[in-house]
Amino acid sequence: MKYTLEQYRSLCFEDNHKIIKDAYGEYWWYAKKDTKFTKHCILSFSDYKKVLAHIRFWIPIYKKLSINPLNCLDSMLKQLIVEEEINDIANDKDISLTKKIGKIIAINPNIPPKNLALLLDVNKMTISRQLKLFKAI
Repeated sequence: MKYTLEQYRSLCFEDNHKIIKDAYGEYWWYAKKDTKFTKHCILSFSDYKKVLAHIRFWIPIYKKLSINPLNCLDSMLKQLIVEEEINDIANDKDISLTKKIGKIIAINPNIPPKNLALLLDVNKMTISRQLKLFKAI
């Protein structure tokens, strides 16, 4: 959902968030974006700790968006495009494992071997052997 810059700035402060327990024992996240508190999340939570974890997760993101929303959204979009490109390479059946690893590392040199193993559906030892080949070259 898109908010105005002022609404993002309002969401940066913990005082503008609250958790309310309803009659059924479910917890709801409310936030003050303009002048009053409104339901911020359409999902209810069974535990207040989960709502609190969501609030703590989102406040730093709202802070980034309040500083420069366009740059932050652009970087998110670029990251999604890179991830999609990596997934396309990983799912391509015509490319050998070594070439897949080489292309993925060229796109994202900081990808952890564990993530690479999950992406390519091989064990971590196979990835380690392949990475040693790239370092030797």
